[in-house]
Amino acid sequence: KISKAEEAYLRMEGISEEVKDHKGRAYALKGLGNVAFKQGKNAVAEQYYKRCQRIAHHLQDNLLLSDLLNNLGSCSYLDDDVDGALELFEKALELTGDDKSRKASTLYNEGLCYARKEDLEKAKELWFESLSLYKTLQEKTEIKRVQHNLREIDRKEKRDYLEDNYRKVKQMGTTEEIKKAYIALVRFTMDDLKGGG
Repeated sequence: KISKAEEAYLRMEGISEEVKDHKGRAYALKGLGNVAFKQGKNAVAEQYYKRCQRIAHHLQDNLLLSDLLNNLGSCSYLDDDVDGALELFEKALELTGDDKSRKASTLYNEGLCYARKEDLEKAKELWFESLSLYKTLQEKTEIKRVQHNLREIDRKEKRDYLEDNYRKVKQMGTTEEIKKAYIALVRFTMDDLKGGG
């Protein structure tokens, strides 16, 4: 179906260009960017998004610009340019206005960047804000996705705590304390491997 979508967007871009429908052309380019992104062609997607961005900027369409900055941020994130992605997501957030769905999505993306940078507290703060908006919107799929990420952070923090505690106890603890810390770490690790946590 992606190839059919691509054909439709290409036709739409051609027709929009012919009749000088700038907004239609912008949305066609955004659609072509989305198709390329889904196909894993980030460089191609970026080119479509940037072409669309120039038109959206001219049209002063802030919501479309916000979408494009988010999409460009996603491309940067996947290309391992986390700081560049974060900068784009922050600019996108400024343009969301009262649109709760766009705001929630952008906050989620910012959280991904902070999690990747190992700033888990900031990631949690952004994801809780995103979660609150998704709950207001009753977006069940998105709620589950954010909750999953928050659980992953909790698991990572607990694992780090147990590993750190075991290291400390090994150096200065009694045999009983070492055994207790070791068992807690092993249990957590086994639960984690089983998908429990």
